[in-house]
Amino acid sequence: MALPATWTAICRSRDLPGAVFEHLAPVLATSPANRTRLRQICRLVKAARIDRNHDAPAYYTLELDFGIDQLACSRPDRPDPRLPGSFRRILALHGRLHLLGAQVNLFHETFIEDEGWLDENNLAGLGVYCPLRVAADIYIYHPRVRGPAGEPALYFLDHEEADRPRRVPGDLPSLFLRHVASRLMPRAKPRR
Repeated sequence: MALPATWTAICRSRDLPGAVFEHLAPVLATSPANRTRLRQICRLVKAARIDRNHDAPAYYTLELDFGIDQLACSRPDRPDPRLPGSFRRILALHGRLHLLGAQVNLFHETFIEDEGWLDENNLAGLGVYCPLRVAADIYIYHPRVRGPAGEPALYFLDHEEADRPRRVPGDLPSLFLRHVASRLMPRAKPRR
């Protein structure tokens, strides 16, 4: 299985921030604010490399070094067609985006069916997806509530208060970029 050609081009680029921005913008720059935030984040990239520390190329990752943290970007994934379109586009570029030190992890987690609040909120068996984890906290797509773009609304579940999910504004790319920015640019705090 060949490496995505863009990974090698990014690693060899003379304009690393620009190359990373051009690579991630089609799926993360979903609004003018996201475009600005992504550009600010990309300016902080210090190095890029392909991690080949696995036996199979299917597990290689593109690693972006920001000095204080690293973003591991996995190979493209074949997204489940039941997932929201914006999430499918991200997964088609990278099956997982994981800011290692901050434990900000954007990936396709299977249905969450063992949580008690699903039963309490009549959501069991409806296919609740978890697209983002931040340490022990999770964000879910609500199977019944729609956001402004017509995709399922995102809800935050604090690991200490999982029985009280809270709706969060914006889409998944906005949410992911807010958390990454809060780690890499400490003055930028994410809203929960």
